[in-house]
Amino acid sequence: VTMLNLYETVSPDQSKIREATKTDFTQKHAILEEANVILLVWGTDGHALAKKEVLKELNRYADKLYCIQNLEGSFPAHPSRMPYDSRIISFDLTK
Repeated sequence: VTMLNLYETVSPDQSKIREATKTDFTQKHAILEEANVILLVWGTDGHALAKKEVLKELNRYADKLYCIQNLEGSFPAHPSRMPYDSRIISFDLTK
C-alpha cells in the first residue's frame, strides 16, 4: 500500500491544512502506473480545486479508480469516518 495525500500537511482539522504543501501528482505517475487499485479517500467536503486538479491527473488511470461510499450514498468518503460495512465502489470521473 502506498498512500499519497492531496497535501503533505496532515491534520484532523481541515483549517490547518496548508495550501502551499499541495502534492504534485504530475511527479507521481510511476507510482500510479504500478498500482493495481487507486482508492480515493479524501472525503466530500473542502479543497474542491485541489481535488479537481488531481482528478485531471488521474484521468489516465480511470479503470483503477475506486472510492468508499458512505451510507447516505455520498463519495468519496474518508475511511476515518466510515463504518466497516461501507461499500467500495468504482469511482466514475464523469460524476
